[in-house]
Amino acid sequence: MRMLLDRYPTGIYPTAGVPWFAVPFGRDALLTSSFVLPMNPELARGALRFLAAHQGRRVDPRTEEEPGKILHEVRNGEVVEKGLWPHILYGTVDATPLFLGLLAETVDWTGDSALLDELWPAAEAALGWCDTFGDKDGDGYLEYAGGAELRNQGWKDSNDSLTNVDGTDASRPAALCEVQGYLYRAWLGMARKRPELKDRAAALKARFDRDFWIPDQRFVAQALDAAKRRVEAITSNPGHCLWSGILSPVHAGEVAARLVAPDLFSSWGIRTLSARAINYDPRSYHNGSVWPHDNAIAAAGLRASGFPWRAPRSRRGWLTRIAGCPSCSPAPSGRPERRPRSTRPAAARRTGAPPPLSRRSQRSSGSRRMRRVGGCGSLRSRRFCGSAWRSQACISPATVWISRSTALGSSSVACHEALRSI
Repeated sequence: MRMLLDRYPTGIYPTAGVPWFAVPFGRDALLTSSFVLPMNPELARGALRFLAAHQGRRVDPRTEEEPGKILHEVRNGEVVEKGLWPHILYGTVDATPLFLGLLAETVDWTGDSALLDELWPAAEAALGWCDTFGDKDGDGYLEYAGGAELRNQGWKDSNDSLTNVDGTDASRPAALCEVQGYLYRAWLGMARKRPELKDRAAALKARFDRDFWIPDQRFVAQALDAAKRRVEAITSNPGHCLWSGILSPVHAGEVAARLVAPDLFSSWGIRTLSARAINYDPRSYHNGSVWPHDNAIAAAGLRASGFPWRAPRSRRGWLTRIAGCPSCSPAPSGRPERRPRSTRPAAARRTGAPPPLSRRSQRSSGSRRMRRVGGCGSLRSRRFCGSAWRSQACISPATVWISRSTALGSSSVACHEALRSI
């Protein structure tokens, strides 16, 4: 991850990934900084200060800049000089509430009230954007209409990521379910400065529970379309709603069960779209693929919502599969391979004592400590180097937590809630 950290006058900033995304992104940096808060809060401070310094100040349809809005990405070089792409693009609907949520979370983790005071003008501007430009029709939901560069402006920003169950494109403006969860989380966090936001968050939660719930599916709709109809595609997005806390306890339980049902959960993790969908394609960008950061947020949401026994299944899927452990690849049937249980003594299994090492392992590891990790039977050394664990047999899960999976195009999947459950 250290390779993808850039330093600006505002501090450290995590870029998104190589080769095309090694630039500042809003959403990616905010989620990544949240995930690694327990390890290095300086990333959060740097990201928040950078985004506040480049916050929208005026209305510009070409770049989608609006007062108080948090940027989507920053570009330089030939593509900008030739006018093919704007220097700063603001085409995202979720970065602004995520900015507010991370600011509150950083203060909670660090006790740095001076940071809140420093960035409060930016926070007030972001709150103002949520009430005006982000909610142009005044229905209480954050929406996007599709912009100059990106038709969809949530984290699933491919052109075909928001469709009805029959495969037709959903009409815009659209209100994504997870974005309302981010707004709920943001309002609760900012209530420390503006107490009235707590009541607004409670009203949003009740309204969301009514408008987004699909009764016959017992699940949350992906979005509301321009006519306020539910987009009833079964997707991974409601996992983010679990994380934000916007779901009622009853609905949270039903969402938790569905996320690990066979049509959504594969041996690699939670799919972005149900395998039963007419437009399901596991090789697509957002219509059936499995994204590490999406699964990390879902696992955190399962634990935070009171369903910790479901979280390990999702976590093991993306930790062992995405880590590339050669002994943990999925079986041809799509089901996880049945692996023999550890042969170490029963007492050691009950107490969690480390397994005995063979003489060969002791010789190869020297004085380094070894431990058994996750669902993989491999032994790995606990040799910490900079910001990542070095692995003996395969990539360590910790390396996956704090590095970008370039092949899947996702941001860091480090998540402190999931980290604590390992």
